[in-house]
Amino acid sequence: MDTPGQQVPFRIDLNATPPVVEIGGVDVADRIGGVTVEMGYGQPTTLTVSGHRPGLLEGMGSVVVEGEHPSPPEFLVGVDPDELERAVMAGPMECETMAANYLAVLLDMAKEWS
Repeated sequence: MDTPGQQVPFRIDLNATPPVVEIGGVDVADRIGGVTVEMGYGQPTTLTVSGHRPGLLEGMGSVVVEGEHPSPPEFLVGVDPDELERAVMAGPMECETMAANYLAVLLDMAKEWS
C-alpha cells in the first residue's frame, strides 16, 4: 500500500458481482471488512479501509488502512485472567469496589486492543 496521505486512485463498485473495491488499480474487496469515504469542501477525499453499500465511487484520495478490531466475545476470550488480576493489583484502586476496578482495567485493555 502507498504511504499515508499520498493521493491514490480508488474505485468502488458495489453493484458488480462480486463487489469491486480497487485501490491503485488493485481489487482489495476480498480483503476488507468495510470502507468509509470522507469528503469535504476544500479537503482531500479520504478513503478509510476497515460493508458494502450499493453504488459506484471513483476518484483520488488519501487511503487509510485501519487494523481489524476484535468483537467483544473475541476480546474477552483473549483476556488472560492472571494478567487481568496482576494489572488490577498493580494499578491504583480508583474505584470503590474491587469489581469496578476489574472493569476499569478491562476497559483499558479493550482500548489498547482497538
